[in-house]
Amino acid sequence: MATELSGIRRAIRDPESRGLCFYVTGIGKTATITGFVPIAQVRPKAVIMAGFCGSADPGLRTGDLHVAASFRLGENNSIFADAELSSAMFASARSQGVNVSDEPSLTVGSIAGPATKAELRRSAGIASVNMEDYWAASAAAAAGVPFASVRAVLDTADQSLPEHLTATDVRPARVVLNAVIRPGRLPTLLKLAMQSRSACRNLTRCVLDTIDALAVAQPIPREVPP
Repeated sequence: MATELSGIRRAIRDPESRGLCFYVTGIGKTATITGFVPIAQVRPKAVIMAGFCGSADPGLRTGDLHVAASFRLGENNSIFADAELSSAMFASARSQGVNVSDEPSLTVGSIAGPATKAELRRSAGIASVNMEDYWAASAAAAAGVPFASVRAVLDTADQSLPEHLTATDVRPARVVLNAVIRPGRLPTLLKLAMQSRSACRNLTRCVLDTIDALAVAQPIPREVPP
């Protein structure tokens, strides 16, 4: 969602001058695969997926980071992250003093509640759930592009998210509007807005530090007079 990219966009207002492109793919399988088409056409040197996730590991709290070593879909499908990209992001998270996991993630088709996340943690050994990583990793592999993902925990292992979240913007300004339209959602939306701010802050710092560490974000060199 745009919320997840907002901090990075504020920090880098002219990405093209630094050799970068930003894309919002949207939520779920169809949006991710469709959204990856223009990304592949750019023929990037690498792709970093940055977003939020739901924690399946009780040790991961809101704002903690997950740099998955592999992306799972069910029991038998798994794609590994690019080692250089994921190592750089893991090191960046550690340098910030943020709790970070590199266990596998699982891509799911709908929002998972506490009971589902606990069962997936037990059966599959995953640290978090999201709705895009496996599909993005698959599209990147088909395009021959190195891929890794960094996710900031939004909802903890014991927290339920409302089903309407996939259509809800959790930025504070939008919370007010949604509260006017549906007052009963206000307490949940206010909590999510605060959690989103914490998650977005750590996610942004990690991505920016990773870009610098990989020397991807280089300014266009000026002409040097003879």
